[in-house]
Amino acid sequence: MIVLRKLRGPHADLHSEIETIEMKNSCRAGGWQKLLSWYMAKRVATIVMLFAFQQFCGNYVFIVHTARILRKMGIPWDADRSTIIVAAVRIVGTLVSISIVDRVGRRTCLIASHAITLASLTTLGIFVYLAEAAPPENTIFSRLAWVPLFCLVLVMFGLHVGAHPVPFVLAAEYFPTSVRGQTFSVCYSSGMLFGFLVLQFYSPMLAALTQPGLYWFYAAVSTLAVAFTFIFVEETKGKNIG
Repeated sequence: MIVLRKLRGPHADLHSEIETIEMKNSCRAGGWQKLLSWYMAKRVATIVMLFAFQQFCGNYVFIVHTARILRKMGIPWDADRSTIIVAAVRIVGTLVSISIVDRVGRRTCLIASHAITLASLTTLGIFVYLAEAAPPENTIFSRLAWVPLFCLVLVMFGLHVGAHPVPFVLAAEYFPTSVRGQTFSVCYSSGMLFGFLVLQFYSPMLAALTQPGLYWFYAAVSTLAVAFTFIFVEETKGKNIG
């Protein structure tokens, strides 16, 4: 009431406006039952898929296993130092996302994010594959140890420009207020489940696919994410929420 009075002025009929707002909200009411409608279920599925792409392109894996990944690539790196670098890159990527998401749009951030991740992971996989196949006397790859580190930094930056934060934004903007609590809980819970599964499957997938194969798998997921975002994700920039 106080905020509306400041916005509308001292002579505005606030009671009528509040009644109108309450009536609209009551008409939209439906709670969990409304999620069964085709329109709402389709939008929930879209956001859930974005959370799946967020995790299955290696997001939490690179956050949690940074030092382990660097050691497997033959880069001697202190665990504390690598954690600091990853955290700093994540912060920079998030700040960039905050500064551009309202200017270029959510879809553009998602596409650019997964495109950066795709290019970096593909390069990383090729480098590791060639390094593992090189004979012991070949010192070229030891002199190029900065390449996988640079690719890893690009991956973390790219993920936090769009793939990591934007699904949370869209989970709020895709749905009306009357069901936002339910839809957000479904989408967020799915994201946490995907993150748990990716971390649990990291070692088995590494053993089955090899290190470069795992990176190419994550790159393939990013490829699917670019196509999915381009085809199915609706831009919400400048539109009424819900």
